[in-house]
Amino acid sequence: MFWLIISAFLVSPAFSQDQSDEVTTCSLTLVNGESTYTITKTEINVNVVATSAIKQGSCCYTLYTDKTRKRGDEQSITEQTTDIWLERIGSAYVDSCSVNSGEVLLYTMLGVGVLVILLAVLGLVKAFSTVQHRRKERHRFNNMLINGSCELTEKFVRA
Repeated sequence: MFWLIISAFLVSPAFSQDQSDEVTTCSLTLVNGESTYTITKTEINVNVVATSAIKQGSCCYTLYTDKTRKRGDEQSITEQTTDIWLERIGSAYVDSCSVNSGEVLLYTMLGVGVLVILLAVLGLVKAFSTVQHRRKERHRFNNMLINGSCELTEKFVRA
């Protein structure tokens, strides 16, 4: 768990500036037979049918069927060459190639929260069963006193 929390802070954001000042050029070429369409930045209203995509550079892309928003069916392009399974590409967004650090932190905190709740529930169950056991022993002890039995053992004296 500790390493998940540490890794959340070590994962760099998707669009952080490169340590060097050089600009990385990225492009995505959508191919359908002989025709091609090249994308170099986020584009809406693409409206292209493609069977494959060729990615160049260190950027990744997410393709959506909706023309203007990140909605509808989607396909991530992270490999250099990818077969496209979307019927029509409505929009293309430059996207992160790595896990988003915010998501890692979110899932880490969610896991910790679930663990804390689970431990609290287990503690309550244990406490309830102990109380029930003590009530049962007191009831048996009281019955022995009522019936006039003189068999008091250490177990009943401690309760």
